[in-house]
Parts: sequence; structure tokens; C-alpha cells
Amino acid sequence: MGCGLGLAIVKHIADLHGAEIALSRSESLKGLKVVVTFPGNVNDKEIGND
Repeated sequence: MGCGLGLAIVKHIADLHGAEIALSRSESLKGLKVVVTFPGNVNDKEIGND
């Protein structure tokens, strides 16, 4: 079991780069889905199995 720092670190890095974080439920995997969108991405690609 972790110490719960993962999303806090992701948020800090996203804030430094002006990125947005969206949290939702992964319907196919039945868990948390995290999407980080960085500004200026011309060819946005979603990574994952959702």
C-alpha cells in the first residue's frame, strides 16, 4: 500500500506546466481514470485501455 502521494505529485507537475487534470471512472477497468492534458498538444492522444 502506498502513502497517497501519487496524485499530489501529478497535480504539482501539471500545475507547473499549465496542464489540466480530469478524474473519472474507468468503465472498462472499474477503477479511477486520470487524464492529464497539456496545453499546446496538437496531436492529443489518449493512453490507456479504456
